[in-house]
Amino acid sequence: MKKIVLATASALVLISGAQADSNFKSGFKVGGGVGYKHHRVKSQSNYDPTLVGVGNGLEDENFSKSASDNTVAFQLHAGYDWIISRFLAALEFDYRYSPDEVKMTLNTNQDGLGPEEAPYNVHQQHSHDFGLSGRLGALVTSNFALYAIGNVRLGKFKHKFINSKQNDFDLLLLSNSKSRYLWGFGGGIGARYAFSKGFSLAFETTYDVYQKIKFSENQNVAGIGNIANFSTQSKRPRIFTALFKISKTF
Repeated sequence: MKKIVLATASALVLISGAQADSNFKSGFKVGGGVGYKHHRVKSQSNYDPTLVGVGNGLEDENFSKSASDNTVAFQLHAGYDWIISRFLAALEFDYRYSPDEVKMTLNTNQDGLGPEEAPYNVHQQHSHDFGLSGRLGALVTSNFALYAIGNVRLGKFKHKFINSKQNDFDLLLLSNSKSRYLWGFGGGIGARYAFSKGFSLAFETTYDVYQKIKFSENQNVAGIGNIANFSTQSKRPRIFTALFKISKTF
């Protein structure tokens, strides 16, 4: 019994000493970060003529194409840290901005739509993103922690159709854009170093998958009406980020 009491007392002394020496502390935190973002999307598109007998060569066409964009990402965050013995837990809300734009070119080969084929550029932007995330990990040393991350995110996706080669007959629309807010879920890992009391530097990587997006646009000709429909559906945009973050805990 005496040995158990002594062992428990020794463990408590070690834990107390580690916490006293640590620059980590519980409290409200704010900070910001910068890093790398990879935005990948696979598009499934369909060109569907709705008016038979106009011109020649009006046929259904289906496209499937993947594309990605690599860009810088900026982040602001606020949250709360809990340091309990050798464990770290955190709840964080963040906003991310990135000037990204994924670009795909889909060439329709419809002779009835003019002297040349009709190339469509499909662009997808994901500039604004909000997240609520949790972190759970352990202090490997008194000032260094490793942890896992769970994300729930809400991102604004802007999808654009652009006809880059308007033909002489003005049959095809020049451009059109639509925006959607989509939910995403994901997770990742992180490492954090407390370099002074209340100040820390972290490196985090996360991978998030968002909802599907579906858009469509009609092609209209004056005096004739709708001649075709161009629709596209992205198969769950995927976002990978790697960020360096600095935080101040109060």
